[in-house]
Amino acid sequence: MGEPPLKMPHHKTIDGYDFSYQPELDPRRVRDLATLAFVEAKAKANAALLGPPGVGKTHIAVALAVAACRAGFTIYFTTLDDMVRGP
Repeated sequence: MGEPPLKMPHHKTIDGYDFSYQPELDPRRVRDLATLAFVEAKAKANAALLGPPGVGKTHIAVALAVAACRAGFTIYFTTLDDMVRGP
């Protein structure tokens, strides 16, 4: 089982996400992402989480990264701000 990288802001899981806080978000879609099928598919894909501040995007992104690490995948975790500004 892989360990999540230290650069992540915190370690979260999908089970720890409070879907009642963001009722417009479909829990089935998030849980579907958590299966990592989009990563394991022949045509690998990325997931982008968009929305206003404070809706749980980082929680979900970290939870997906933790799940991927635990499944043995190597991940790269960054924020859009870090991507735009560079190292």
